[in-house]
Amino acid sequence: MQGASTITQQLVKVRLLGDQPTIQRKLTEALLAFAVERRYSKSQILEMYLNSVSFGNSAVGTAAASSLYFHRKTADLDLAQASMLAGLVRGPTLYSPFQRWDVAKARQQEVLTAMVEAGNVTQAQADQALKEDLRPPSHMFRPAAVNLAPGFVSYVTAQLKKMYGDKTTYGGGLRVYTTLDMRLQQIAQQAISATQANVAWRRVQQGSLVAIDPKSGAIVAMVGSANPNADGGQYNLAVWPPRNPGSSMKIFTYTAAIASGQYAMTTPVEDAPFSYNGRTTTAATTAPASCSSAWATRSTFRRSRSRSASGCRWWCRPRATWARRPGSSRRMGASPTMTIRAASARRSRSAATARRRCRWRPRPRSSLRRESSTSPSP
Repeated sequence: MQGASTITQQLVKVRLLGDQPTIQRKLTEALLAFAVERRYSKSQILEMYLNSVSFGNSAVGTAAASSLYFHRKTADLDLAQASMLAGLVRGPTLYSPFQRWDVAKARQQEVLTAMVEAGNVTQAQADQALKEDLRPPSHMFRPAAVNLAPGFVSYVTAQLKKMYGDKTTYGGGLRVYTTLDMRLQQIAQQAISATQANVAWRRVQQGSLVAIDPKSGAIVAMVGSANPNADGGQYNLAVWPPRNPGSSMKIFTYTAAIASGQYAMTTPVEDAPFSYNGRTTTAATTAPASCSSAWATRSTFRRSRSRSASGCRWWCRPRATWARRPGSSRRMGASPTMTIRAASARRSRSAATARRRCRWRPRPRSSLRRESSTSPSP
């Protein structure tokens, strides 16, 4: 169902109902418009509408449109600029000055003519406004998009698309307040990029990092690539694909060892090469290796944990038992498949649980607040 609508009905459609082509939506729109007109003045309704409608190029509201097209505040626009923006409301893509300048200029003339007929401006003022040169790129240009945290932005965008759909995510006027700490993000990106550069001779091409506030579960930094500006660097490795957890699984072994009651942080442990007989018929052995060629031989549980010592972990494992280790990992939020492979974001989630003394938080947070054209969300 489509047809002529008043500004109030357009406001109701944009802010409350959407544009589903149904009779029910049209009837509801008319009823709500009647209620809005009884509560608000015409100037208030017009202001709300202009602050909610799309002006194209992801600009929602007059403030965003004024900044995008003319790099000015709405109050600083002259008649020529204001009439150009007013003409965009009917069809932001059709009348876009970025894409169809001649059509946009003709639409501006229609707006000025209507203003003269309504007595809002004189013919002389309209003629002067029409002559003003607004042709891009003299006064208008597309702002250069600078993405300072591409991995995190893609992660948040994917969440928004899942919650609201593509249309609302990209054109619904959403304003998202995220948990990202730019200072920590820059430190994290520099650390990953520098580490990758230092070990490039070992054919290490990428790296990722996720940092979570253990108290709130907020994602404060997310690096999806060592070189985000290079070809293929836009892929967010912090989220996908899953990889072997490697030494990050040690946290579950240490937790199980402490939970067994046989270890404390000051307990002396061996940090030396160790072979463990498997339960296969061939009695195959597996010997752990340390990332450093040096072994501490004798160390405390605390020091071995801080050094991520491989030997200590293997000495603890038989005594903590194989059964307890998977149980601990499950209680800390690790799925059974995490022992085989998992993405950085999921492993960080379980590590944050350990920092909270194994108090489990269901899901990391990437946003503090989300505001749409209708209402804010927590």
